[in-house]
Amino acid sequence: MLRQITYIEGSLENGGLWIKIVVIVFILRMVKRKQKDGFAI
Repeated sequence: MLRQITYIEGSLENGGLWIKIVVIVFILRMVKRKQKDGFAI
């Protein structure tokens, strides 16, 4: 777990764009799942 956090922090410094893409995709998937369940934001 600690290794993952360190990896993410390193990625934010080196390749923040990649992390942003992953976060955006994750959020979009969550939103789609909520809309499917009837809990649209």
